[in-house]
Amino acid sequence: MRRPGESPFHRPDPLNGVERLIETTNTPPKPSENGRAVEGFAVQLMGDAPSRWMFFPALEPAFIFGRAGRMGHWVGGWDVRKAVHVMDWDNDLDRDVSTLYVDPSTSYRDHSREQEVMQAFVDGVSPASSHWIQP
Repeated sequence: MRRPGESPFHRPDPLNGVERLIETTNTPPKPSENGRAVEGFAVQLMGDAPSRWMFFPALEPAFIFGRAGRMGHWVGGWDVRKAVHVMDWDNDLDRDVSTLYVDPSTSYRDHSREQEVMQAFVDGVSPASSHWIQP
């Protein structure tokens, strides 16, 4: 429950965009009837700055984000892992909570397919939309 005077609006962790980050090889719990789960990929950027995770519903934009992020000055490494983003109601907190489930047993940072994945990303980019559309 919220404490008296506590805002019902909670800001997610600015480094991860979610409130809960859970690394697990188990299937995430099904969200409630009003919740939602989106399967996709999470990118981890690591280095001198605190580790950061970002979720994408498709591999291609996730890979490009990780590859470009690795070129950043404070980034020493990166990885792309299978993930599920769940937004669901938490009865104890009396509000929606954003959770990212990351499978640590997966890695999609495959340099042998790098050109193919980059080309698929470019093929799905349109100046008419901020979204990536799978070709």
